[in-house]
Amino acid sequence: MRRNPAEVRAPSANLFSELDGEMWLARRIALHSVNVFEDTTDTASRRQRFRQAIKQHGLEVVICGRDKAGKPLNYSQAFKRLYREDL
Repeated sequence: MRRNPAEVRAPSANLFSELDGEMWLARRIALHSVNVFEDTTDTASRRQRFRQAIKQHGLEVVICGRDKAGKPLNYSQAFKRLYREDL
Protein backbone atom coordinates (compact mmCIF):
# COMPACT_ATOMS: atom_id res chain seq x y z
CA MET A 1 0.00 0.00 0.00
CA ARG A 2 1.46 3.32 -1.04
CA ARG A 3 1.10 6.27 1.29
CA ASN A 4 0.63 9.88 0.25
CA PRO A 5 4.01 11.53 1.04
CA ALA A 6 2.33 14.70 2.30
CA GLU A 7 0.38 12.84 4.97
CA VAL A 8 1.40 12.88 8.63
CA ARG A 9 0.35 9.90 10.68
CA ALA A 10 -0.16 10.00 14.39
CA PRO A 11 2.27 7.78 16.29
CA SER A 12 1.10 4.36 17.29
CA ALA A 13 2.61 1.44 19.13
CA ASN A 14 4.56 0.72 15.95
CA LEU A 15 7.98 2.38 16.10
CA PHE A 16 8.25 2.52 12.30
CA SER A 17 5.04 4.56 12.01
CA GLU A 18 6.43 7.14 14.44
CA LEU A 19 9.78 7.21 12.69
CA ASP A 20 8.04 7.59 9.31
CA GLY A 21 6.20 10.61 10.71
CA GLU A 22 9.42 12.10 12.06
CA MET A 23 11.18 11.54 8.74
CA TRP A 24 8.32 13.22 6.86
CA LEU A 25 8.37 16.23 9.19
CA ALA A 26 12.19 16.38 9.04
CA ARG A 27 12.11 16.48 5.21
CA ARG A 28 9.55 19.29 5.29
CA ILE A 29 11.38 21.35 7.93
CA ALA A 30 14.70 20.82 6.09
CA LEU A 31 13.27 23.15 3.43
CA HIS A 32 13.84 25.86 6.05
CA SER A 33 17.50 24.83 6.61
CA VAL A 34 16.90 22.86 9.81
CA ASN A 35 18.42 19.41 10.41
CA VAL A 36 16.82 17.68 13.39
CA PHE A 37 18.60 14.37 12.79
CA GLU A 38 22.08 15.87 13.11
CA ASP A 39 24.28 13.68 15.34
CA THR A 40 22.85 10.75 17.27
CA THR A 41 19.44 11.55 18.69
CA ASP A 42 16.58 9.96 20.55
CA THR A 43 12.88 10.72 20.24
CA ALA A 44 12.89 13.25 23.09
CA SER A 45 15.76 15.28 21.64
CA ARG A 46 14.23 15.23 18.14
CA ARG A 47 10.90 16.39 19.57
CA GLN A 48 12.69 19.27 21.28
CA ARG A 49 14.62 20.14 18.10
CA PHE A 50 11.41 20.15 16.04
CA ARG A 51 9.68 22.34 18.63
CA GLN A 52 12.58 24.78 18.80
CA ALA A 53 13.00 24.97 15.02
CA ILE A 54 9.32 25.56 14.35
CA LYS A 55 9.18 28.35 16.92
CA GLN A 56 12.55 29.92 16.01
CA HIS A 57 11.67 30.16 12.32
CA GLY A 58 8.09 31.30 12.90
CA LEU A 59 6.65 28.25 11.14
CA GLU A 60 3.71 27.60 13.48
CA VAL A 61 1.10 28.61 10.90
CA VAL A 62 3.03 27.80 7.71
CA ILE A 63 1.31 25.10 5.66
CA CYS A 64 3.51 22.00 5.33
CA GLY A 65 1.13 19.43 3.86
CA ARG A 66 -2.39 18.05 3.97
CA ASP A 67 -4.22 15.76 6.35
CA LYS A 68 -6.07 12.58 5.35
CA ALA A 69 -9.16 14.62 4.46
CA GLY A 70 -7.07 16.82 2.15
CA LYS A 71 -7.25 19.90 4.36
CA PRO A 72 -4.14 22.10 4.78
CA LEU A 73 -1.92 21.17 7.71
CA ASN A 74 0.48 23.63 9.33
CA TYR A 75 3.66 22.79 11.24
CA SER A 76 1.99 23.25 14.62
CA GLN A 77 -0.77 20.80 13.70
CA ALA A 78 1.73 18.32 12.21
CA PHE A 79 3.79 18.45 15.42
CA LYS A 80 0.69 17.84 17.53
CA ARG A 81 -0.43 14.89 15.37
CA LEU A 82 3.00 13.31 15.51
CA TYR A 83 3.86 13.81 19.19
CA ARG A 84 0.36 14.25 20.64
CA GLU A 85 1.33 17.44 22.46
CA ASP A 86 1.22 21.15 21.71
CA LEU A 87 4.24 23.16 20.71
